[in-house]
Amino acid sequence: RKELVSRRCTTTTERDFVIGEIKELREHLAGMRPGLDTLLKATAPMQTALQSSFAERRQTLETARHLPGPLYMLFAQLHTHNEMKQDGGDGGSAAPPAFSLVLSIGGDCEAGRKLTTATIIERRAKFLRRESDSDREAGEEDESQHAQHRKSKRRRTVTNEGQRHTMVLLPHPMTVNATVTEKGCGSVEMVFKYLPMLDVVVVQATATWQAPTVSSCSSFLTASGVLNNLVEEDDGTAIDSTVADEVMKQQHMEKFEQYVGESGLAYRWVQRLSGYQSLDPSVESPKQLDEVIKALRGRIDSRFALLQQLTALEQCEIPIRGNSSAFFPTRLSNKMVSFTAVREPLTLSWVCLSPKAQLVRKTDLCYVAQLERKTGDRAQLHAAVFISQEYPRVSPLF
Repeated sequence: RKELVSRRCTTTTERDFVIGEIKELREHLAGMRPGLDTLLKATAPMQTALQSSFAERRQTLETARHLPGPLYMLFAQLHTHNEMKQDGGDGGSAAPPAFSLVLSIGGDCEAGRKLTTATIIERRAKFLRRESDSDREAGEEDESQHAQHRKSKRRRTVTNEGQRHTMVLLPHPMTVNATVTEKGCGSVEMVFKYLPMLDVVVVQATATWQAPTVSSCSSFLTASGVLNNLVEEDDGTAIDSTVADEVMKQQHMEKFEQYVGESGLAYRWVQRLSGYQSLDPSVESPKQLDEVIKALRGRIDSRFALLQQLTALEQCEIPIRGNSSAFFPTRLSNKMVSFTAVREPLTLSWVCLSPKAQLVRKTDLCYVAQLERKTGDRAQLHAAVFISQEYPRVSPLF
């Protein structure tokens, strides 16, 4: 006991010393702020002439302080990655970069300033405790009530359940917006949101392409088609969180995939970038971020190339690029008659796929090509082509 008392006194002394140092540093920083503000105002014309956005970046970082913890972790990593690429990117080259990442903070900053981490945890605990008490009272209700009253009660219960589900999926008022643009191909605009009740980060995205889209491959060109299975087998419809599972179970909610249209997709790489390292402690966030950016750039490039190829093939034209012309014969004895999309490939009598082999998934695109010989008996060849979401990493199946 004496040893514990001695440790307590030592720890208390160290704590008081650290608190005093922090207080002195804060006072010192607070005293520097007026001078910095005066300096920024005095150098505003120079910043404008040099096209420097220092004041704007400072305001953005000041706003980021009011983000919830997971979104702040995500923003900090993306911001640091962006600054490093801009500072050491092209070595003074005048050519515009082929890739750009634009970051911003959206939503209601005033409301986010009031909603601190402690407030979020307290609200979540109160909400769960209140709903648990209301469920217990509903279970103890007298069964001898009138039928009409039971119907009215049932209608009120359904309404209350809808309101509770809305409360569970209610996002934080502030968001992190990131737009990834690949020059000459397209861009993906992502809005990251934090769901306080589920303690999870979700993303809602839109994709824009610099070419007319083909309706047959529209599922591949949507934002979810670009982000699905980006760095691993993950479509964002499942949550690996004990807190979220417990909350949804208590609120009698279905699986999270039933609500992704309303809330957004909860990819595992988004959770890792937001600081949830419990999913895979061996993965370091900076490496994960570089991997995600690299995979996203490659996915945008490959989707745009696939769009161009399918557009040409549907017009019965075989796209041949300069270096690949050597792989084709100088004289062709057949021609492509048609190249059309098929929604139900298993209905084709001449296509045989083993379910156990799992060579084709529901998300794969299927096309049927018809080739005809120009001379002789004009024999025809029908071929089915299955294109995976991981194309070109996964080769098409013929």
